[in-house]
Amino acid sequence: MKEAAESVVAVQQILKKNHDILRAFKVWNTSNIVASDVPGLTWLEHQGFDFEHHTRLCVNPTGDTEVWCYDEGYRLDSSGKVTPL
Repeated sequence: MKEAAESVVAVQQILKKNHDILRAFKVWNTSNIVASDVPGLTWLEHQGFDFEHHTRLCVNPTGDTEVWCYDEGYRLDSSGKVTPL
C-alpha cells in the first residue's frame, strides 16, 4: 500500500511540474513566434516537461491534438505548430 501511495505522489509531482512548465510556455510562446513544432517542443523538453504524463489527451473538432495537464495545455496542429492553450 505504501508503494502505491508513493507512486501516486510521484506522478502528482510530475503533473504539477508539467503544469507549471505549460504556464511558463504561454509567456515564452508570445515572445517567440514559431512556425513549427520543433522550437516549442524543444523548449518544453529543455524545461523538463515529461511528455508521458498528462491529465488529458484529445483531438479537437479541427483535428488538432490537445495535451492537457489540469487546466494548462498545448495544441499540436496539422501543420506541426505547437501553441499553448
